[in-house]
Amino acid sequence: MKRIHLLYIILFFIVLNVVSCAPHQWKCFRIHNLSSKTIRVCGAYILPDTKLPEKKLSTTEILPGKSNMIYGSQLNDDALKRFETEKVTLFIIDDQVFQTVSWDTIRKYDMVLKRYEINMEDYSNLKRDINDKGWGLPYP
Repeated sequence: MKRIHLLYIILFFIVLNVVSCAPHQWKCFRIHNLSSKTIRVCGAYILPDTKLPEKKLSTTEILPGKSNMIYGSQLNDDALKRFETEKVTLFIIDDQVFQTVSWDTIRKYDMVLKRYEINMEDYSNLKRDINDKGWGLPYP
């Protein structure tokens, strides 16, 4: 009976480790939307160019006052292996703009609210926030 309990505990921690997004695991980024508007976040390995790529990127919606994750799979890098040697550029776009304006126009007129260029050192230096929302990048 004790072995079964121990097995459940071990499995629980394995599952918790797989689904969590802790900074040391290099599998995702957390964005905190501290603004009063809904935003969209997308990212790519595009440096030295910092302009949105021609191909429309997968985006994640983040409601006002909420947080959400950007996973390596959205950057075509599931385990964020490229992140070990390259910077990731994350783009914040107003959701209203994203819903009503074509990607080509957003790109042409650089309708990005904010960019983050993040390397591994930046990522590991992210601080935990006092409100227990965990580590993450704040917008704005």
